[in-house]
Amino acid sequence: TEEAWPSEPGPTKSDELSAFAEITKPKIEPTITRALANVTITPPNVEAIMDCNRYSTKEQLLRVTALLKIFGDKTRRQPVSIEVTANELRAAEKLWVNTIQASNFEDERSYLQGVSKKEPLLVRQLDLFLDEEGTIRCQGRIDKSSLPMTTKRPILLPARHFYTQLKYHKRLLNQFAKQWRTEYLTSLRESSRSKVSSDAARKLAIEEGEIVVLKNDKSSRSFWKVARVEELLPSKDGVIRAAKVRVVNQENGKSTWLRRPIQHLVPLEIRSSCKQKNETHARDPTTEETKEDASSKEPLKANARSTVVTKYFLRSQNNRKDTGNKYLVKWKGYSSFENTWEPEEHISAACLRYFEKPKPLQDVIQDCVDNLRREVLDALRHKGPMPRICVPFRHDVFHFFFDGLGRVAEQKQWTLYNVKDFVRCQLPNSWSYFFNRLGDGVKIRFPVKMRTFLGRSAKNVTQSGEQIPQCYVEKLTFNFIK
Repeated sequence: TEEAWPSEPGPTKSDELSAFAEITKPKIEPTITRALANVTITPPNVEAIMDCNRYSTKEQLLRVTALLKIFGDKTRRQPVSIEVTANELRAAEKLWVNTIQASNFEDERSYLQGVSKKEPLLVRQLDLFLDEEGTIRCQGRIDKSSLPMTTKRPILLPARHFYTQLKYHKRLLNQFAKQWRTEYLTSLRESSRSKVSSDAARKLAIEEGEIVVLKNDKSSRSFWKVARVEELLPSKDGVIRAAKVRVVNQENGKSTWLRRPIQHLVPLEIRSSCKQKNETHARDPTTEETKEDASSKEPLKANARSTVVTKYFLRSQNNRKDTGNKYLVKWKGYSSFENTWEPEEHISAACLRYFEKPKPLQDVIQDCVDNLRREVLDALRHKGPMPRICVPFRHDVFHFFFDGLGRVAEQKQWTLYNVKDFVRCQLPNSWSYFFNRLGDGVKIRFPVKMRTFLGRSAKNVTQSGEQIPQCYVEKLTFNFIK
């Protein structure tokens, strides 16, 4: 029966005590701790991907940056535009500005974001703040003016960064172009007319490779095109009346060749760098200017494109391979190491006449005579019975003194001269003898032997093994018997 089964056990005393303790135990609410996390967002470093020093304009830098951003969005399968828009260029500019500010103004940005509590000096001086786009800007007294926001609150950029320089390149170019058109071109033609008086001199003033302005009566001078002279076109009579010029289109960069008269070419005050001084075929020698022949120069014969400069000839040299002679020319404005041998067809008639009948300047004559007197005096003091003098002596001065005088010696390269042949040198009577304090002396026994020749400087090469041109020196050899 049911009564025979044992009943379930009742609660013990320990169970009653533990249950009572749980009922009387106070409830403790959980503690909630609140913390403020400061998250600093670092802008992307575009300088790690691109080098702004490789770009010459700010527009080119921003366009390439925008194209890279479009490529990155396209790889992430984001909707992108086909062409670069103005918004994308502004986003690229913002990206560069934030990158430069993060790398150059790290302390200022940390203070403005609340990360650092130490106020930098630049924040106080320029009253820096962060705009809604996170860009550091400056503000000051003109903050309440009606000027544009970019003027009242300019962006903070380092002064010596290349991006900062690119911002002002375009402004400087615009100012230069404006000043070029309004000031320089308007006064250029008048200045060229004042410098070049005659038409013949104006034609000689223009050379190949020179930068000129094309005259156009249908437009203002500020819109005249700039061209480069590619070729001078002489007429049948040898006078240059036209030239072939090259004009570059600024929009597509293509070149156009035009034929223009010389009167419509206004030369600028610059020369093309491609014209080398060693192009001797483009230069034509003329005589050394003196008071007698400075006003009566003949037109250039060898090359009418040459400019009129002062030159003189050292001597002629027979060339066995060629049919004619070659002349060693010293060019005015160049070193003696750059003397060149020129064929006779490159020499004008006036130059050849000067070579045959030279008229050197009085200062040049006096220097040569003094050199000769000094060497003769030293040779007379020497104990040798037959001294030989070798003295630097201009050959045009020698021809001026001794042409048509003397007689050929047995050695054909030498010429014998008597004392009367030295009259043109205007030497004193005592130049041909020497006495010491004891009254003992020597004198020159005439005739004497003389000849001219060209000496050379020592051979020299560069570190790379290239030979340096030698310098030709005009010399005179003087042999006599005491």
